[in-house]
Amino acid sequence: MVPRYNRISEEMRNLVIKFVKEDFKSQREVARILLIPKSTVNRIIKKHERPKEITTPIPGGSRRKVITQQIKDRIQELMNDDLTTNLREIRDMLGVEVTLKTIWKWVTDLGFTYKLVRPIQEKRNTMQTKIARQDYVR
Repeated sequence: MVPRYNRISEEMRNLVIKFVKEDFKSQREVARILLIPKSTVNRIIKKHERPKEITTPIPGGSRRKVITQQIKDRIQELMNDDLTTNLREIRDMLGVEVTLKTIWKWVTDLGFTYKLVRPIQEKRNTMQTKIARQDYVR
């Protein structure tokens, strides 16, 4: 995903503060010199005046992971015991409140795949069957 805005480096922020506070240049002039919007210069100045901090805060953070090593071991154990176990059964046995899609991701991350095993159907018109029918008709 492409960011909607350009990030302003710490060096650029410090330059903005230096030009405005120490060199007494106008915000419009600083914006023209540094080729950044005047609104960005204004925002940097406001942040500098308020909390005495011009560093960029780190946005967001990592999401809390529900899966632990115990859960991974338990899934591995369940799959090794019975390969016909379905995702709902795994979720119920784990006792974790997550979606089936999450369980699916955990199982595939552990290297398991879900493929149904079906018996191979015999062809109905093999030579042997045709001969048997002809013998029956005679």
